Amino acid sequence: VILHEPQFAASLLAAPCRILPDSNRQALVLAPAMAVPHAEQQRVSRPQWPGAIQALPDGRFAVLGPEAQTVGGYPLVASLVAAELPRLGRCSAGQTIRFAATDLATAAARTCAHERALADWLARIRLPEGSPE
Repeated sequence: VILHEPQFAASLLAAPCRILPDSNRQALVLAPAMAVPHAEQQRVSRPQWPGAIQALPDGRFAVLGPEAQTVGGYPLVASLVAAELPRLGRCSAGQTIRFAATDLATAAARTCAHERALADWLARIRLPEGSPE
C-alpha cells in the first residue's frame, strides 16, 4: 500500500486484518488486530477510488471495491497498489489479509508489470474458427 495518513496506518500494517461478513462489492470491511477508534466522523469529501483504504470511526478499515462511492469523508489511510486489486477481489469474509507499505516507484513498476502480463495473456486468447465475433 501507499500511505496517505500514516497516523492511522499503524494498526493496518502491524498485523493481519480479518475480513468481516458485512463486506460487499462496495468495500471490504476489515477488523485490525488492534482497533484504533478516532473521532474524525466526517471531513470534507474527497475523490475516492477502488483500492482506497479508509479509517472508520470505530477502528475498522474499509478497502473500497469496484462499486465504491466516488467521494468520501473518512480519513484516507492508504491506497492499494493497482496490481493487487484482482487479488483483493478473490478475498471473502473470514479470511485475513496483511498489508505492507511501499513507495510510488515500486508500486508503479508492479502495476506496469501486471498490465503487461494481462495484455500478453489477452493477446493469446483466440476465438475458434467460424465463431461469430
